[in-house]
Amino acid sequence: MMNQRTFMVVLDDVGPPVGVNATNTPKLHSLIDLAETHELWVTPNCSATRAALWTRKYPHKNGIGTIVRHNAATDAPIDMMQLPYPGTGQRACFGKYHMCGATRIDTHPKDSGWHYFAGHASNLGAGGQGGYWDWDYTLNGNTKRVTTYQPDVMREQVSNVLVTYQFDFVVYNTALIHKPLHSPMDFDEAETDEARRLQMLRRLDDDVFYLISLAVQAGYRVMMFSDNGAASDAGGGKGTLYDSGIKTPLYTWQFDVDSQSLDIVDVLTMVDGNLGDDSRPIGTRDVHYSEVFNPNGKADPEKWSWAVSKAGWKLIHTPEGDELYNLEADGGEQDNLAAEHPDHVERLARLAYDIQGREYKVQVEEQTDEV
Repeated sequence: MMNQRTFMVVLDDVGPPVGVNATNTPKLHSLIDLAETHELWVTPNCSATRAALWTRKYPHKNGIGTIVRHNAATDAPIDMMQLPYPGTGQRACFGKYHMCGATRIDTHPKDSGWHYFAGHASNLGAGGQGGYWDWDYTLNGNTKRVTTYQPDVMREQVSNVLVTYQFDFVVYNTALIHKPLHSPMDFDEAETDEARRLQMLRRLDDDVFYLISLAVQAGYRVMMFSDNGAASDAGGGKGTLYDSGIKTPLYTWQFDVDSQSLDIVDVLTMVDGNLGDDSRPIGTRDVHYSEVFNPNGKADPEKWSWAVSKAGWKLIHTPEGDELYNLEADGGEQDNLAAEHPDHVERLARLAYDIQGREYKVQVEEQTDEV
């Protein structure tokens, strides 16, 4: 077990814009100026990122390739969940769990190695919940409907355990600024979506700034990242394998590890030093990989999309075809060079197939002799 407590903040559907926009998130902006910044590849959606984080396995190995819905029949497999610490350290998880359906929220976090869980299974508008002011709150295996603003409950819970040092590893999964757009004040039907979104964003700024500052002052190591790109109406690329959907900064405070480049499966290695199936020793990663498939379960090659990057070149494979980008010359991924550079396509595809444990076979077109 590590000898220093760790606080992790997972931002939901936020991506790069939050924290670098001094107008909308000025407090986080000031915090990030003091952080170490790392390049992190996640998956294009929230549940798959979280499952890969805790299992240290890419989606094709843990079975979670897309969002786990509130009424999900397939959720994150308990037997694959790897404890954040390998020893006896106490672990607490707060907020949006997002890896199991509502029928298992009472048992899944505990069975996955959490000693304390306070939060909710899925999106706050799912399964009959009314949103941020009317939601299903699970606290250590007991679920009840509450009408207190969700961020108020989470902020109080998280701040309490940070100052009392009850746990060695504390994770806060934020829900702001996900829909429904319910502002911190009593819900007013006359407000516009734009106004509610800005109010929620600024509340996120307040809460995360406060909790990270509290944790740093209390001596915790702290890390913060997003589970995927921002939701489309917030100006990002959630759901896509382009960089706007899977490339998000990872910010750290009081960490003594040096790594410029990680995948989501590497993050816990920063915390406890252990390696999983797909993680790599910190500081050694030169290949990035991400993927998405639907439905959850075993990845179907006909519905399997993935992206792989090395040395400035990135290949995106979808059932519709391949896209190749030179990221150094085309950071916006606008110029598909797959037809012009089949050698790069094959090189990167071979890397992806090796990660997937599949044999790469060169496609040869059949030719017939005409008489």
